[in-house]
Amino acid sequence: MPTVSLPSTGRGLSGRRRGRDAAVAMEDALVRRSVGALDGEQPACRHCHRTPLVGEHVHLYKIGHHREEIVCELCLPRRTARPDRTLIVRPPAQGSVRAMRAPR
Repeated sequence: MPTVSLPSTGRGLSGRRRGRDAAVAMEDALVRRSVGALDGEQPACRHCHRTPLVGEHVHLYKIGHHREEIVCELCLPRRTARPDRTLIVRPPAQGSVRAMRAPR
């Protein structure tokens, strides 16, 4: 059976693929860098160790004279006691205070 050579479209696709791969690599590097920039002082849930999202309700329980532990909305059913207070997480750009009182 005779063969017919077709114009090579692979060059254009591989060029686009390389560009997309480079973009994905850059995105991965930026995510790794931003995650690495987070310090250990970020608030985290006592149970799931997840950092609460901006706008999320978090519940605080006193565990000592001057200490509180954070419980996220998802882990709240694990607790039988009522929280001492409930806050809404604010973005860090709104000052050093990262939470505000939740509306009642």
